[in-house]
Amino acid sequence: MERLMLLLGQDAEIAMLCGQYMRVFLPGVLPWALYECTKRYLQAQGIMRASAVVIFIAAPIHWLNSYLLILSPRFGLGYIGAPLNLTITFWLMFLGIWAYAATCRAARATWGGWSRESIRGLGAFYQLAVPAVITTCGEWWAYESLSLLASFFGPSQLAAQAIIINIVSLSSQIPSAMGFTSTPRIGNLLGASRARQARISSHVITVMTIAVGSLTTVSFVVWRQWWGNMYSNDPEVVAVVVDLMPIAALFLTCNGLNQVFAAILRGLGRQKLGAYIIVPSFNFVALPLGIYLAYGAPHIQVAGLWWGTCVGTVISAVAQLFVIIYRTDWDHEVQRCLDRLIASGPATINNTTSTTDSFCPILNSALTMDTYGSVA
Repeated sequence: MERLMLLLGQDAEIAMLCGQYMRVFLPGVLPWALYECTKRYLQAQGIMRASAVVIFIAAPIHWLNSYLLILSPRFGLGYIGAPLNLTITFWLMFLGIWAYAATCRAARATWGGWSRESIRGLGAFYQLAVPAVITTCGEWWAYESLSLLASFFGPSQLAAQAIIINIVSLSSQIPSAMGFTSTPRIGNLLGASRARQARISSHVITVMTIAVGSLTTVSFVVWRQWWGNMYSNDPEVVAVVVDLMPIAALFLTCNGLNQVFAAILRGLGRQKLGAYIIVPSFNFVALPLGIYLAYGAPHIQVAGLWWGTCVGTVISAVAQLFVIIYRTDWDHEVQRCLDRLIASGPATINNTTSTTDSFCPILNSALTMDTYGSVA
């Protein structure tokens, strides 16, 4: 990582610190991935409490370790304590959710152990999983590119960019959580042949997202000075943050809708369509436009990067909304769910109502869950 950062023209000290961070953080990647997979497995069955219980236990430990490993005069490691704390927390989350799954009767009832039968239908799974990975990574990498591009504008701009990323990431958890709940909800309703209720659920979650986004936007604009002062006492950094907050507010509302619309498409099992929309919007519109506004004739630096991202997010959200409203036959989506059941469900299907109601909701929502958690 250090050599890569140097090749990209980064300062030698920044490259060294980045390399140290990644080496300490790397052991936490596997438990984080396993935690997310187990969480989706439980959520597909409607077991939403598991992750909340685990976070409720892990969060206070994480906060305590943040002080002990970073700030404590006796145990503090300074900068390197942050990735170490994350690694410890991810392991605790992974072990916690596995313990929950092992002791949860409903979760145990859906796990039949390892056998040849358990890997049937992986083709159908990967047809949905690969586009989901492409969509998530394409969007995620576009966001991470903002920080890399902002690093060439000096320490104040980079610090402000880091603050805005943190604020947006924190505020995005609400629409992200709403999206996570809508995916299995819509998938289960389609699996139960309740097309009308699935369509209504998509409308309700959209209205809720608009309401939450509007409130967040107002708070960002009205209290932007407070946000800046909370993260930094450098007047120059705070001034940049204050200028960026209205743009971040607009982005947050649009991105909230973008997240929820993507979740609805996942509930429909249409990840490939989401990939066709999201990846070009961010990588072929948002990034080039942001680079031009930041480095080109307008030369508005980090603000240009965020304006470009806003435009890409709006295009993505509008395109997904168009598909959901005008290009979705909800009754046909029920049949697609049943087709997935036939392709990768139980070994024998008697085409009875009880069989469909028992297996299809879990199968549909499990196959259509996202691969990763949120942008971070």
